[in-house]
Amino acid sequence: MLDVHPPHHAANTLHDFLIHIVTIVIGLLIAIGLEQGVEMLHERHSLRESHEAMQREYEENAQRINHETQFWRRGAAALQNNLLILRYLQQHPQTTEEQLPGRLYWGLNSMAFAHAAWDSAQQTGIVKLLPQSEATDDAFLYMELQRIETATAEVWLAVNDAEQFNLSDPDPTHLNPTQLSDVIRLTEKALTKQILVGEALLNLTQDYPNLPQPVDQGEINILRSETIWKPEAPRNAAEKLTAKRLRAAYEGDLPIFTADDARSLDPAK
Repeated sequence: MLDVHPPHHAANTLHDFLIHIVTIVIGLLIAIGLEQGVEMLHERHSLRESHEAMQREYEENAQRINHETQFWRRGAAALQNNLLILRYLQQHPQTTEEQLPGRLYWGLNSMAFAHAAWDSAQQTGIVKLLPQSEATDDAFLYMELQRIETATAEVWLAVNDAEQFNLSDPDPTHLNPTQLSDVIRLTEKALTKQILVGEALLNLTQDYPNLPQPVDQGEINILRSETIWKPEAPRNAAEKLTAKRLRAAYEGDLPIFTADDARSLDPAK
C-alpha cells in the first residue's frame, strides 16, 4: 500500500502546485519501481529454487528409471516362465506339480516417480516464468513418467486376475482344462501389458537421451515374437530352473527368456 500525504501547507501559486504534483508523481514512480524490483528479485529467487529442485528431481527419476527397467525385465521373465509352465501343463494334463518345468512366480515390483518439484512449480505459477521450450519439455517428461506408472498399474491388475486361482488352491495341476485356458489367457494379457510398459520406457529414453537407456527395441521385439518352448519330457529341480530364469533376467545376462535359452537351462548344472 502506497501512502500519499497531503502537503504541510497549501500551494500559493501555480508554480508551487506543479512542483508539488511532480514531487508526488516522482515519489509514486520510485515506490512502484522499488515494489516491482522486489517482486522481480523474489521471482528470480523462486525460479532458481524451482530449477534446482526440478534438476534434483530429474536426477532422482533417472535412477528410478534404472530400477524400473530391472523390475520390468524381471516381471517379463516371470510372466514368460509362467506361460511356459501353464502351456506345458495344458499339453501334459497328467503332470504333477513336482514334474512341472518350473514354479509359477507372480511377484511384481515397480517404482513410483518423483514429481513434487514439478507439481509445486505448477501450483505457484513458476512454470509461466520458464522459457516456453523448457516448460513444454518438462510437461512432456512428467506426462511420459505418468504413462509408465499407469501402464505398470495395469500390469499389476492383470497379474492379480491371472493368479486369482491361488486364493482357493495354489497348485496349477488342480485346474480343469477350462480354468487352465482362462489362466493362460489372463497371463498372456498380463504379458502384453508388460510389453507396453517396456515400450513406454523405450519411448521415454529415446525422447530424452540424457536419461538412462537400458531398454532397446530388440528386447521388445523378442517378447512380441517369442517362440514357446515345448519340452519333450518333464524336468526336475523346478525351483532351481525358475530361479535361474529370474536371476538371469535381473542380472542382465539373459535379458529375455527365449526358446533356445529354455533348452540350455539344464537344472542339473
